[in-house]
Amino acid sequence: MNTDAVCVKQMRVMSTLKGKMIVGFLAVILAVLGMMIYTMYEILSPQLIETQLDMQTRYAEILARAIWDWKQVMEQDSAQIAVHEDVQAYLRMDAQSRQPYEQRVSVLLQQQIDAHDGWAEIWLVDKSFNVLGTSNARTARPYILDRISSVERSAGASSWDSGYDTTSMMLCRAINNTRYQPNSSIGYLFVRIANSEILKMFDQYRLYEGQRFSLKGQFDGFEITEQGFFYNYYEDYAELIHVEITMNPWYLRTWSNQSVALQTPNRVMKSMMMVVLISCAMGSALCILIAQQVTKPVKQMKETLRYYGAGDFSAKVEIHGNDEMAELGRSLNDMSEQISELLDMVKAKEKSRRKLELQTLIYQINPHFLYNTLDSINAIARTNHDEQVVQLVTSLSRLFRLGLHRGEEFITVRDELAHVQYYLQIQKVRFGDQLSWEMKIDESLLERKICKFVLQPIVENAIVYGVRSRDEGGVIIISARKQGNDAVFEVKDNGTGMKPEGLEQVRRRIADSILRHGESGFGLWNVNQRIRMYYGAEYGVKIFSEYNEGTTVVLNLCLDHSGT
Repeated sequence: MNTDAVCVKQMRVMSTLKGKMIVGFLAVILAVLGMMIYTMYEILSPQLIETQLDMQTRYAEILARAIWDWKQVMEQDSAQIAVHEDVQAYLRMDAQSRQPYEQRVSVLLQQQIDAHDGWAEIWLVDKSFNVLGTSNARTARPYILDRISSVERSAGASSWDSGYDTTSMMLCRAINNTRYQPNSSIGYLFVRIANSEILKMFDQYRLYEGQRFSLKGQFDGFEITEQGFFYNYYEDYAELIHVEITMNPWYLRTWSNQSVALQTPNRVMKSMMMVVLISCAMGSALCILIAQQVTKPVKQMKETLRYYGAGDFSAKVEIHGNDEMAELGRSLNDMSEQISELLDMVKAKEKSRRKLELQTLIYQINPHFLYNTLDSINAIARTNHDEQVVQLVTSLSRLFRLGLHRGEEFITVRDELAHVQYYLQIQKVRFGDQLSWEMKIDESLLERKICKFVLQPIVENAIVYGVRSRDEGGVIIISARKQGNDAVFEVKDNGTGMKPEGLEQVRRRIADSILRHGESGFGLWNVNQRIRMYYGAEYGVKIFSEYNEGTTVVLNLCLDHSGT
């Protein structure tokens, strides 16, 4: 069974009385349970979100203290390096005198690297910007020199900055002269520390899968984030639960999604949905039993009405009891008897009407009588040598024959053009030299069939409103061409044409489904309606006109119609 058939069957079930009762009962159950689930969800959700915020805040405070303690240790250890006597001696001496100390300072710095997890590189910079460190300073040198001015402003205190790559941070401090001028700097210390030290602490205090952390400086560009960007840039920022802990000069931020807190109510909702499904199943079974008793007499009436629809009004509804359904059955039986009587009366009237129609047909004029009469007139005209009357009667006779065309609705394009040709010849007798015409026809269309009598009304309009409006000679151009699977006919005249408001009025009349009594344009309206009836709404008549230029009427017909 295909999908459409299944959908139709389901719609029929839903439209039955039993189906409506079941749907109504289930709707009540779903509404009640839905309200219960929604209420529970609305009560639980804020409380769970608040609980998650409290836990996240407590753990963030613990993490902040751990980071602060780590920061203090790092700064103290770096301060020990700054006051070490070998470092002080190395920085106080000039480049020529410090040679004995350079090796010892290098060893000291390497020992510090080995002693501290996460310390990647250490550099000493003297006032002449000479760099001594645990690794080649070629890559770091531009960064170090760029930070010296900010390190000077710290007045011997430590300062922190992001490293020259995305995986590290930099601990910086100015080294003061401890022997002679305690407040004057003799060099600078830079310690590059891997971000992994902080990221490890993030992992240690992470409460939920998906929770993120960010450690930022309050006044500088120092920043360590897990995903390379700050959480303010998340698209679902409003759905995040976030906490901020200030620890001068840093602040710690952590955030997680509310969905973590809503996992519990979501599980409750799933359980409740199972309850809903079970309730719906049990309710449906109960409702089916009740509906069966209610709808059984309705089914009997439905079967009886099916007989009535087939014309058999002898079928009767079985009556049981005295309830509303029994009363409805009695009324249905009474109605069937009344309908049977009415049908007998209608049949009698229809029989009388048929007799009257047959009598009327007897007195109708036989079209052959008209042809014979025209032939007689034609013979008399030939006897009297009146060629104009001969031509007129011949054209009129052929016009009638093509117009009737043995009662067929579709004729060839050749016959339709011949019909127009005879009509023009008749009008030529009336208008003389004032009327002339030209035909431009695609010969491949001549044997194709179209609905008949569509061009003559258009040509008639062209004569009445085009040729007759001119004092000098009027010209009508009739053309036909093939366009894909369509045939396009054009009837163009060189009359006075129409102004825009008149043209719009005519177009509205043609497009109306009903032509009001007394309105002009019946010919165009009739042709347009017949074309649309035969071929569809996309086909029909279009009219174009310019004042003092003339009018063109375009007919679009389908060549693939069954009548071809």
